[in-house]
Amino acid sequence: MHISNWGARAMVGLCIATAFSLTHGQERYPSRPIRMIVGFTAGGGPDIVARLVAPKLSAVLGQQVVVDNRVGAGGSIAEDMVSKATPDGYTILACSNSLSINPFLYEKLPYDALRDLRPISLTGISAQTLIVKPTFPAKSVQELISIAKANPGKFTFASSGKWCGVASFRRALQAARRARHDARALQGRGTGRRRRS
Repeated sequence: MHISNWGARAMVGLCIATAFSLTHGQERYPSRPIRMIVGFTAGGGPDIVARLVAPKLSAVLGQQVVVDNRVGAGGSIAEDMVSKATPDGYTILACSNSLSINPFLYEKLPYDALRDLRPISLTGISAQTLIVKPTFPAKSVQELISIAKANPGKFTFASSGKWCGVASFRRALQAARRARHDARALQGRGTGRRRRS
């Protein structure tokens, strides 16, 4: 995973600019801790990025940035919390691509991401990987597809969960369908837990 120093600096600058525009003539920002809400489990991608960025923000702003995991519904619980928070720069969201995917997955969300939230910065980029045991005979995606086609219903794939790892779960299902393979999904309860199991 690559964490952008530029992203961390931009996030600090935009937090400060937002806070000054909202609190002009009031108290100096920040005068108290900042809460960074993460909609995914501890140890998962968005959480790791938040925990790497939080100390940098704390150092620059001179106030503690507290990471608060509010897990569930593919990140939309955290997104809703932040959308309803007072827009004073003291509650920020660290999210993944769930913010742009959730409106298409859920029929109705209690917030409108375009209206209720504003992007601050891209803080990191991570890659999706496809992994098999070293003893598995496939050494490429094409070989994996060929083996799966020859053995329908025999293989399973694991993801961080249907709603936790929305993008990875969807990609795995699409790959299985392209291979005309009836793959069984083993869904975890978040990326952090899946990595440890």
